[in-house]
Amino acid sequence: MVSISLKTIIVVLLTDSIMWGIWFGGLWLYRPVFAARLTDSYTHIAVSTAMPLIAASITFIVSSFREDFIRRHRVVLFKTSIILSRVTYLVTSYIILTDVFYGLKLLYTVSAGFTTANAISSLAGIAWADYIADNIPPNFKSRYIALDSIFGTIGALIGTFIAGIMLYEAHSILSYGKLFIVISIILLANTPLLTIFVKEFGVFSTDVRHTYSQRSIHRESSRYFYLYLAVIIIYLSINLPSSIIPPYIIHRFRGDEFWMVLINGVSQMASLVAPMMWSIAIELIGSLNATKIAVSLAIVANIVFPYMPTLHLQIVRAFLAGASGIGIWVTLFSYLVKDIDSVHRISHIARVFTIQSLVPAIAMNLGGALADILAIPELVFLLSAAGFIALALLKTLSLKNNVDLM
Repeated sequence: MVSISLKTIIVVLLTDSIMWGIWFGGLWLYRPVFAARLTDSYTHIAVSTAMPLIAASITFIVSSFREDFIRRHRVVLFKTSIILSRVTYLVTSYIILTDVFYGLKLLYTVSAGFTTANAISSLAGIAWADYIADNIPPNFKSRYIALDSIFGTIGALIGTFIAGIMLYEAHSILSYGKLFIVISIILLANTPLLTIFVKEFGVFSTDVRHTYSQRSIHRESSRYFYLYLAVIIIYLSINLPSSIIPPYIIHRFRGDEFWMVLINGVSQMASLVAPMMWSIAIELIGSLNATKIAVSLAIVANIVFPYMPTLHLQIVRAFLAGASGIGIWVTLFSYLVKDIDSVHRISHIARVFTIQSLVPAIAMNLGGALADILAIPELVFLLSAAGFIALALLKTLSLKNNVDLM
């Protein structure tokens, strides 16, 4: 039997982060554009785009009630979910090339396939999060989370580059089918390594995990009410103006697509260089304190947006927004896998992942509606200041954690 080291598994997992990023940048982000090629209805585009997020949220909610089962079988669930979801993405992408469906039928057939794949892969996400929490060495955990984010961003840039090449001259439905197939094959490429090399190195035994009652889980969950509420407020306030940023740049600042390309590019570059900085901050001041800094910077980036009318100023703001946005993810995820009691970790991860899936979608629609109703879009940016409430909630959670440790 081949001896598998933890270092080998870390390399395999980080390689898969790149594959995931390629999928994200080359398939996931192009779903709304693909939908727009099939229908002019904003409603159909919004519904088809939201379907996978809703399905993922259902998976996360169910997972929160099956904590012991998931922890016992997390490696098997991870491998099985990875294989099934990635094969589903490939098969669904192939359907686009078959000419069996057209228009809305094709849109919802593909959306149903992607929704199924995302629901399955969400289970892999829960299993993966719990796995790395127990198997990555404590002194390397923050760095691993940062590297995972960095490699994911690199992959997203590669995926965007592939999409740009394949869609540069042809924007037909068949072109999207070919793009999605190529991305799905790349996503599958690392699957054999995952199934062969990933195994348990953790110190928690099955018997110990099983001894905790559902009642204790509920008691622990109530203590983390402040965490859930804080995360809801964070993602609601930060994402509130996100849907009105592009039209504001075009209509108020007289910007164009060149502005958007530079702004998005700078934001992605910030997501590439900032994670390691946040991992250092976590080690120095703790996960929740680092989260407070990231949230504060994100709020500031939103509030100042209407008052930065030049491309140069928007580039500076985009870097701040990108760095703080990835900081919120890195610091919160670090808290989930490093600081939360391992017995209740899956429940908390599942619930936070649910919030991260649903709340941004709600916030984007709410922000757009408020901008139309109020006719003063600047107020929507100012409403991001409500996110400062989350800082007080995180402080309360920190105090409760400190009391429990005394």
